[in-house]
Amino acid sequence: MMDAKTTRDQVVRDAKSTLILDAALKVFSEKGFHEARLDDIAVAAGFSKASLYNYYEDKESIFLNLLIRMHEKIIETLSAGIQKDQHILENLTSMLRSILKIYYENFSFSMTMSDLKSMAPVSIEKFQKHHESLMMRFKEHSAQMLELSVNVFSNARARGEIKSSIDDKTLAEFVTALIHGVLFDCKARGKIEIDEKLISNIREFLVKGIGIFPKPM
Repeated sequence: MMDAKTTRDQVVRDAKSTLILDAALKVFSEKGFHEARLDDIAVAAGFSKASLYNYYEDKESIFLNLLIRMHEKIIETLSAGIQKDQHILENLTSMLRSILKIYYENFSFSMTMSDLKSMAPVSIEKFQKHHESLMMRFKEHSAQMLELSVNVFSNARARGEIKSSIDDKTLAEFVTALIHGVLFDCKARGKIEIDEKLISNIREFLVKGIGIFPKPM
């Protein structure tokens, strides 16, 4: 059990860590991952560059912590909006609105996420190995988000709301891929909107599919 001083010190450290992340979010959003420098983050946070190392190892660890924080927000929002006894369409609509809202609020930063993928394969491997614990947390959060979606389909299937023979995990992965495709299109257009028409179109596609007619004989 921590004493009062240790508790105060941890509160102060957490507050400063958050301050650095908030400043880094602004810098990454404006400059992108590759162009952002620790010096920029230090200035934005009101720290010296040397003092940043008391909280984060390097620019990459700051970036990964921002990604993890964003995933935690998504998980928190999805968990609050998904109801076990709620119809699947209502749960899926809630999920779509939540994800689009978070990406809307963090659009400029989300545009930088693909920057890491532009690294050479050797660099990516080195990056992941050097930040193994953070990458593990990131992957655990991704798995948790998928699990939330799988549970939505599993509960809906138990209530007889799904007739597809495709297993729940695959269905969840398909919907996740669909959402990623929508977000990729938003990135390409340089903007993202919380569009009820878009949500309605996705709902209709999930319910009715493409509506392909049998091939004429």
